[in-house]
Amino acid sequence: MNKIIYFTPHSTNSSDASGIRARYIITALKEKFLVDELHAGPGGNFFFKVPSNKSSLVKRLIGEVLLGFELGSRFLYQGKENLFVLSSPPFVSILICSLFLRLFKRKYILDIRDIYPEVYFHLGLISSESILGKVLKFLVKKSYEGAHKIVTVTKGLKSIIESYGIKNVGLIYNGYDKDVFYLEENKYEEFTVLFHGNLAKMQNIDALLQVAESLQSDIKVLVVGDGPQADKLINNKRIEYLGRVPYEKIPEIVRKSHVGISLRHNGVINETAFPVKIFEYMGACLPIISTPLSEAGRFLEENKLGYQFGNHEINKIVEKIHFIRNNYKANPYVDQFSRQLQAQNFVKYISDI
Repeated sequence: MNKIIYFTPHSTNSSDASGIRARYIITALKEKFLVDELHAGPGGNFFFKVPSNKSSLVKRLIGEVLLGFELGSRFLYQGKENLFVLSSPPFVSILICSLFLRLFKRKYILDIRDIYPEVYFHLGLISSESILGKVLKFLVKKSYEGAHKIVTVTKGLKSIIESYGIKNVGLIYNGYDKDVFYLEENKYEEFTVLFHGNLAKMQNIDALLQVAESLQSDIKVLVVGDGPQADKLINNKRIEYLGRVPYEKIPEIVRKSHVGISLRHNGVINETAFPVKIFEYMGACLPIISTPLSEAGRFLEENKLGYQFGNHEINKIVEKIHFIRNNYKANPYVDQFSRQLQAQNFVKYISDI
């Protein structure tokens, strides 16, 4: 290959999850290959930008379609000897671009972090048995079949991709930056339960509110992040809501907290998820509470790093947090999920192309 053209929806300097993941991968790739980074976030290389998750569904769809055609058409001007890496989502943009690349016989790799159209089916936006649902599954299958390799981030997502008849699927987990997530002795004075991340529809913010209302008053519930459900937290007297915080400040907040919590709704998408926040809690050696019963939750329990519950088990979650507070000890450090190591795994996986 001549060089790698790496597309990520947001800049590697941003605090967006896609940009953070790409930051470490691109850094590792540059040690071995020539790499051009393209992104469609603020200050990016494209006329059409990645739509905000606060935009309406129609605006997001139109925006992703336009970005997909711009991305695909621009890539076709690149040499055939280049390798293209597409980080998904934005699903529609990456689907359109990958079909362009397949049609014109370009080499591409898909880095799948959220699984579509299954997310649409899970949210009830589209029926999997509708004409549109079947068309999307057909196009996704063609996109997968055209990829030289596919990388994804959990065993569950790998299984879903393989259900399309795809065999070249690599598993490279997300992780945490080992230089900034580590055991912190200087904790917040008040016992603190932390939830941080995107406050999107997948997050069970109603359960978080129930937990907060039920905890003893000397336990602080701290929430960091922004998204469609942020309004539920603003002015809530039981929760300290910081809103969006620059990513460089997140590690210290995580390290100084006592318990990390990740509450997501039921359903196959969340049951196969391994949220990035869980890795970051692990890096900071926090005991972890997770819902629903899931791949991530099983890992936590098997490695004695935390506890998983059903979303209906609010009382048990509250009891467990009280137990942790009264018997507090930090988790052992787990270094196998550092982003630096996972980025090297990505380089090894694609090096034979």
